[in-house]
Amino acid sequence: MGMLLIIWFLILAGAAVLYAFSFWRLFEKMGVEGWKGIIPVYNFYVLLRRLCRPAWWLVMLLLMPVLYVPYSMAVAAALYQGTLPAALFTVVYFIATVVWIVFMLKTEYALAKAFGYGAGFTAGLFLLPIVFYPILAFNDARFVQPLPERTPGVPPRTPVPPVPPQA
Repeated sequence: MGMLLIIWFLILAGAAVLYAFSFWRLFEKMGVEGWKGIIPVYNFYVLLRRLCRPAWWLVMLLLMPVLYVPYSMAVAAALYQGTLPAALFTVVYFIATVVWIVFMLKTEYALAKAFGYGAGFTAGLFLLPIVFYPILAFNDARFVQPLPERTPGVPPRTPVPPVPPQA
């Protein structure tokens, strides 16, 4: 049993080191200091800003980890007592999961597109990140700064003209 734990620890530590190197290199390819890629949460914020996505998307991307603990407690309560709030929270968690998947896919599609890849590479980033993030980080693809997204039907903002001095 002890040897199995050591093996799992070494595998997880190796994956963490691979992720750290990959994100460091990926951020350098995007023109950002590499150390910003290995700081949890901040790296997603910097990534979103570099991909011209709104900063509030960070809240949506953190939705799953934040809701996981209350969800686990609600499921335990539902199994123990069968309460309605636990069932209601399960529905809310399911909706949050769908929202999280949509925002992750949109973010990873923007990242893949910025490096010249398409939907297939996006699926790889989402389903096999341990393989596709190092590929993205260590291949010859170049980062192309995407244009900011516009809401359809809303005209682009124009700068406010300066106010003339009063005489």
